[in-house]
Amino acid sequence: MIPEEGLAGGVIVAGYVSFAAGEVDRLRASMDTVIAATRAEPGCILYTYARLLEDPDTIRIFEIWESGSALTAHFQTPHMADWYAILSEAQVRERHVKVHPFTGTDPLSAYRS
Repeated sequence: MIPEEGLAGGVIVAGYVSFAAGEVDRLRASMDTVIAATRAEPGCILYTYARLLEDPDTIRIFEIWESGSALTAHFQTPHMADWYAILSEAQVRERHVKVHPFTGTDPLSAYRS
């Protein structure tokens, strides 16, 4: 459950999942399906996976949601139920994914001197 203070503003989901050798290739079609469905959801600003060049069995996850409520609703969708059923059968070595609240967006140049 998302803490109450995380429901009002936007949230970023970031992290990685490492799989056993060959699992990313095996799961690719299912990943493509969940990515397309999620990107069409209300409140989804960005939803992406990236395969690491240095470890092709690890995917980097990065998502931006308009609100914690939108993220909560995301987990209630049929495509996420399907994805978690598929993922429960996958050989996951390690998973580290966190939700980070944010209050706005600034260009990178705002932080350079």
